[in-house]
Amino acid sequence: TQSGTFKCWNVNCITCCKRSSKKMADKIEKVMNHPELLGKEAFFITFTKSKNYSVEKSLALTKAGLKSVRDWIRMQSYRYGIQVAYHYVIEDTISQPELSHDNKWFCRVHNHGHFLLIFKSAISKIERDKFIEKMAGVWRRSIKKNGGYTSKENSVDVKPIDINPETIDSISGYMSKLI
Repeated sequence: TQSGTFKCWNVNCITCCKRSSKKMADKIEKVMNHPELLGKEAFFITFTKSKNYSVEKSLALTKAGLKSVRDWIRMQSYRYGIQVAYHYVIEDTISQPELSHDNKWFCRVHNHGHFLLIFKSAISKIERDKFIEKMAGVWRRSIKKNGGYTSKENSVDVKPIDINPETIDSISGYMSKLI
């Protein structure tokens, strides 16, 4: 038995179908190679939450959190003119099967969102850091509001990325599960 990224091999599943994954990778590459975005500040952000025993509840929490983040980003554009390009995917990981105290097997499910964020607007480092910090707060509040749990220290991982051919291949491959 294995743990890690779950693959169902369904032809309609973006993670499991190579053709769909390739299309997604191409779309991400197209976004990252867009002339308007070259040289802009970019970040790879992972939004996480606590593990759950229910696939449905875990997925619903992740979707609700990412929807809140997307809505918040739209409001920042409307209110303050901060323009960003983004693309996100939801990834599922499933733990090794465990035996419960009543001799039933179960697995913990962990959905999380991978989020590529590129700032189109020129803003200061302070404004950018504040934007990302507030975005993280939106994620945590949404998860809590919908019955989940996140920790302030570990729920959002932000990595700056340099948009170049190597990182474009790496990010698009990782987000589309081609690698």
